[in-house]
Amino acid sequence: MMQPKENQEQRVTLDDRMAWMLPKDVRGIRVVSGQAWVSLGLEDMVVNTKETLYIHPDRRGAVITALGHKRLEFELIA
Repeated sequence: MMQPKENQEQRVTLDDRMAWMLPKDVRGIRVVSGQAWVSLGLEDMVVNTKETLYIHPDRRGAVITALGHKRLEFELIA
């Protein structure tokens, strides 16, 4: 299985067939390019380029995938 790329600026890049679980200490994401499909329990949402999604610290888990068969790049917000 391919691993997402993470660099020092806390950016993550996902190809269109990858999924990534958000670490518990991350409070949000800011999409730099592409669109993110974010699954939080029973709720799904789309985050577009230049949008930010803040996530409640009591969440059980968040899974992020790229939407639209395009690469996704996003920043982590601690």
